[in-house]
Amino acid sequence: MGIPKPTENTVTVFLKNELEKFGVKALPFASISTPVGRREIDLLCKNAGIYPIEAKFTESELLIAISKIQNDYLKYHRELGIKGGFAILYPNKLSEPIPIETLQKMLKTLKFKVVSIFLPEDIRKNFTVCEGTLTEIAQELSKHILTPPKYIEPNVEWIIKSLREAANYITIGLKHLAGKQLEEIFGGEHVFKNILNYEEKKYPTAELKLASAYLLVNQLLFYHVLSRRVGFPEIDTDKLKEPSQLNQYFKLVLDINYRAIFTYDVASKIPRNYIEIIKVIIDVIKSISPEKISGDLLGTIFHDLIPLDVRKYIGAFYTNVLAANLLAWLAIDRYDAKVADFAVGSGGLLVAAYRRKKYLFELERKEFSQKTHEKFIEQLLGIDVMPFAASVAASHLALQSPQYHTNKVNIAIWDSTELKPNLKIPSIAELSFVLRGQARLDMFPEVRNHVKGVVRLGEEEPEEIILTKYDVVIMNPPFTRQERIPENYKKELFYRSKEYGKYLHGQLGYYGYFILLADRFLDLGGRLAFVLPAAFLRVRSAKGVRKFLSEKYNVEYIITGKKRLNFSESTWRREILFVARKMGKGERKKDTVVAAIEKLPQTMEELERICAKIKGVKGSYEDHEIFAFTVNHKKFEDNLDWFRFIAQFQTSGVSEIWEMIKDSAKNLAKFGEVYNVKKVLKRGIETAKGMNVHAVFILSSIKRAIRKEDAWILERVENEEVVVFNRYLKNRVKIPKRCVMPCLRTFADNRSMDITGKTDLVVIRDFKNASEFFFGDRAKYRKVLPTWEKYAKDRTGNLIILRRFVINAPGTVHLSYYSSIPVIAPGTTWVSKLDSKDAKILNLWFNSSINLAQILYKRIEDVWFDIHKYVLSDFYIINPYTLEDEVKNKILNLFDKISKQVFPSLEKQYAPIFELKKEIDKAILFALGFNKIEAEELMSDLYDALYSEFKALRKMN
Repeated sequence: MGIPKPTENTVTVFLKNELEKFGVKALPFASISTPVGRREIDLLCKNAGIYPIEAKFTESELLIAISKIQNDYLKYHRELGIKGGFAILYPNKLSEPIPIETLQKMLKTLKFKVVSIFLPEDIRKNFTVCEGTLTEIAQELSKHILTPPKYIEPNVEWIIKSLREAANYITIGLKHLAGKQLEEIFGGEHVFKNILNYEEKKYPTAELKLASAYLLVNQLLFYHVLSRRVGFPEIDTDKLKEPSQLNQYFKLVLDINYRAIFTYDVASKIPRNYIEIIKVIIDVIKSISPEKISGDLLGTIFHDLIPLDVRKYIGAFYTNVLAANLLAWLAIDRYDAKVADFAVGSGGLLVAAYRRKKYLFELERKEFSQKTHEKFIEQLLGIDVMPFAASVAASHLALQSPQYHTNKVNIAIWDSTELKPNLKIPSIAELSFVLRGQARLDMFPEVRNHVKGVVRLGEEEPEEIILTKYDVVIMNPPFTRQERIPENYKKELFYRSKEYGKYLHGQLGYYGYFILLADRFLDLGGRLAFVLPAAFLRVRSAKGVRKFLSEKYNVEYIITGKKRLNFSESTWRREILFVARKMGKGERKKDTVVAAIEKLPQTMEELERICAKIKGVKGSYEDHEIFAFTVNHKKFEDNLDWFRFIAQFQTSGVSEIWEMIKDSAKNLAKFGEVYNVKKVLKRGIETAKGMNVHAVFILSSIKRAIRKEDAWILERVENEEVVVFNRYLKNRVKIPKRCVMPCLRTFADNRSMDITGKTDLVVIRDFKNASEFFFGDRAKYRKVLPTWEKYAKDRTGNLIILRRFVINAPGTVHLSYYSSIPVIAPGTTWVSKLDSKDAKILNLWFNSSINLAQILYKRIEDVWFDIHKYVLSDFYIINPYTLEDEVKNKILNLFDKISKQVFPSLEKQYAPIFELKKEIDKAILFALGFNKIEAEELMSDLYDALYSEFKALRKMN
């Protein structure tokens, strides 16, 4: 909604009066002649130059306001003698009619915003926005008009805000795009299936359309910078008749490279009738004048432009800039080092490598030049399977020294895991070609006539990137869990890494293959420098990779935080920085530095200081910034549990209390010593055996329908049947009881430990009216029910133990559940069939604070916990077989007393301590041999430590 005319006039006159108080000549409601006709201006200021002010827009009309200043006035600044222009943005509350008397009172306190736009020739005056009352704004405007400052800093926040708004505008023109068209933009079906793990017809289309819009904004922004700095023709909005004509400009750039930015064609997918929106966006970019902004800041704008909420849907996660700098400073020690990143993402690590090389170059008092810049760019390689990420990376890297023209950036789009040295690949290739499997002869240019599947707008043959050996491979690889890697692709990864066969494990996470890939490309003496999940240091699936590194590498640095530090964005995983050097024959290994830093270095001075401390550690060292010690290489070779070196960096006293209990207790034994874990533990049901697990769930109430796929809700039970209704179609289906079994859809929000009779249901057998139950696309699942029944029944039990969970999530209440009726468990849990008494005793044990202390002691992540079977086998439990009958009966009586009571979330059980939790802990500690006084002291200390732990986790979230 626009601003009512009386309000607009009142504000204009008020502002005119305020400007005149500061000495500005301001003419309200002026009319001027321009080359395209007369224009009515709210305020025309004439002092040291002419400055139009438009005061008729709300904040929601930001782009229209900027476009009007650019298109109506600054475009003709030479003819009109204009030095700059301003747009006043009204608070939204003024869009409603307001009595004049009330308005005049409000104007003294209401906050407005003013957008300041300057000529492209004024290279030291940047686009900016400030906020204040009209009096404060008048004072700010008077400074620009009467005594223009020599330098005006760009307002990065508002530049990004304006460009994000531009992307939202473009999305309107992309609303018609469907799945296949989105696949074309983002890399094809292979990327959606194997990398992003999207099922067909279940693409997040709204987010992908917005991501497409950001690709076009990125192209327009980068092209504008090139047109101003390199001499490409400026986009003439007067001649644009349809969005696809933008490709004629982009083709000029493709002729010299930048394919990672300009190959992807979004413009032609926007209908002709949206051309005015595109023109507005081009005007906004011209007003922002990104070519004036310094390299670091301009790189930051390209890097930060696309919000995480958009990028996460296309697998584009960025490395923390400060962590990237620290990793590059530790790994790169020569300015001529060749550096590769095979999971380049936004290019943050390559940019850090560029800056490190430049720093080392200038440290030798050498003059940085166009030639140096080109050489540095040549020495950097980035590859990513995601076209979106590669586009951002190419922009980010090319703009590091924007005063120098870069006509080639070695950024390629490829599935890196199939690459080997000496191959030549096109800088941009269609992903249907890239992801087909093993390297083929047609990847070698000498045996093919043309590159298959190369995406291009022109007819030119794409340039190729020659893969060689590198001095440093620096990466933040995807942390995708092995469970999410499709089986066919997992087999392909195994095949591609076959030379490392004896080090591979069937459950190796995706990141493990990238460590081996790095080795393939490293020269002797070269370094691999990775951001890795801390789990890498301990999990069994990565043990082979750790063994390989212990044999072939000298682990130089393992960096973690004294408290949790984000090395990557949007991760709850605990991470490390890991640097290792590839050894030559006969070389002697040096000690490894293990360091915990208080915080990431914020400035160059801090970065240099902290790196010097880390590199200089001998024995041990501690100050307010770091705690570090050295470890002999033999300790890495003799014991492959490397997590033990960083386990001490815990934030509370939980570990010490657990150690003390474990060392002093009786009746404790390891799970795997008491039970045959392979026989008694099964993972719960999940999508398997051709069945989508969500298609067969029946929820006990609509409140438990937490996913869109949860269609069926239990309405009632009748004799030998259950009646269920579909919350979407509203129809009802009767199912024989023998065709369903009790199950848990999710462990979240189950408030009682004993869930007998409080479960959901799962269909396991076919029945008469099953065609109504398996509606639409679900019909295909009916035929796999016989195999599904066997699979599901094999996963029933009376004791459920959480396997994968967020410890401080509101829905996490208990860590174990019991059911006297055999129940099927969800895939995020372990399920076991035990003697009922054993199951009850272990249920209380797993829900005790003592076990929670053990879990926190053994944890690898911060809030996400993933307890593998081999880890659980090594967990201590209270041993039911060594308990005296009196003790055992006390525990069983307590179970009967409290198991059906309602508990708050696990976190809230410690703030303040929940009385039923205290009863559990007293009984467990008594069974472990502690007397009343000892138990009280232990509980007091443990509750304080657990409270502190949850408080720290809450801050982390």
